[in-house]
Amino acid sequence: MRAAALLIATALIGCQTSPEASKSTASVRDSAGIEIVTSTTPAWREGEGWQVDTMPMTVIGADESDPQQQWKYVEGAARLSDGSIAVAADGSIRLFGADGRFVRLISRSGEGPGSSATLATCWPCRATPSGPTTALDTRWLGTRRPVASFARSAWTASSLRASARGPNAATASSLTVRATGASRTPSIPLSATNRPSIVDANGMSSPGPGLLRQLNRVWLVTPARDTAYPLGIEAGLEQFGVKLEAGREAFVIHPFHSRSYLASGGNPLRLAIATNPDYRIELWSMTGKLERIIERPGARLAPTADEIARAHESMASQLKYMDQATRDRVLAQVPTPDSLAAVAGLAMTPTGELLVQREGFLLSHPASVWDVFGTDGGFLGSIRIPGHMRLLAAGTDHLLVIRRTPDDAWLVEAYRLKR
Repeated sequence: MRAAALLIATALIGCQTSPEASKSTASVRDSAGIEIVTSTTPAWREGEGWQVDTMPMTVIGADESDPQQQWKYVEGAARLSDGSIAVAADGSIRLFGADGRFVRLISRSGEGPGSSATLATCWPCRATPSGPTTALDTRWLGTRRPVASFARSAWTASSLRASARGPNAATASSLTVRATGASRTPSIPLSATNRPSIVDANGMSSPGPGLLRQLNRVWLVTPARDTAYPLGIEAGLEQFGVKLEAGREAFVIHPFHSRSYLASGGNPLRLAIATNPDYRIELWSMTGKLERIIERPGARLAPTADEIARAHESMASQLKYMDQATRDRVLAQVPTPDSLAAVAGLAMTPTGELLVQREGFLLSHPASVWDVFGTDGGFLGSIRIPGHMRLLAAGTDHLLVIRRTPDDAWLVEAYRLKR
């Protein structure tokens, strides 16, 4: 039975301090016009600061009697100004009220009108005279068919990573797109891990065995689509390929493998990119300039023996369709990374503070931890909430998370943030 009980959490973090105070905890240097901020200790003192309510304002996914609250995977969510929440799950977009009750289906998975092939993230947008809006970050399959936008919505400056070919793209002040596939990104050199897929004599396409980490360039595109600025690099989820019989291959995702994270926010608006596996976040302007790099030394940790054992169990569940002998042979060839990726999530508030998740993605983690950086890039302090969560979005007065329950269900929750 799914766990419907609400999480009772305690989160104490340091009080908001001035930019000057946060700068005192970090070293700042300039490299060819790029500010590099390296932080070691927080500016906030223990017991001071921002606080997160112990109970969520909204919980979605706990009502077993509502089929719209049942899903396999949540791609993203956005909380609108009226407290309602749009959830992108299993290829559909579902709107829920501030009380967590289902309101209506915005888009469904499929091929017809108002349907979508795949989604990645929802972004909240500025309110319009006709009401609150949201925008959707869409990832496209083969035909590159755009998904339907939220009713009465427009792509605004807050809807970063929306495709330039998406609906109402001309109303946006800026958009970002990603050039996908290693072979399609000539500005990034190919390598042993960043390798393209090759089509064999049978017409089958595969990048071949070994560690795979394909790199993509992120581009900033003007609304008129007449100018594009190259930004940083985004890496796809790491995988490891193993050769099987008859020319087949199996790709395994190790729980310690890294992926990239993007976030946007602030005024003026900026795009943050954490390529991983190191603790290094790039902040890009809307004119395509790399303005700041935020670093924290010693952030990568070695996995424990228990975490390695759990990781092996997780990979075995990915290959449960194989017979035992083949599964054991595949798992024996997948190497264990010697350290965990430093960044497990990324979000930026509308006022420009950056939140970087570094714990809470493994079952062995007792709590979810997010580092908070001020608008000057200095390390302010950390938010710590018991349980396994992934940060979806950060507002000026709330955090939107997806939380894993003990029976492996996922709840979308909104917590009040006091600054």
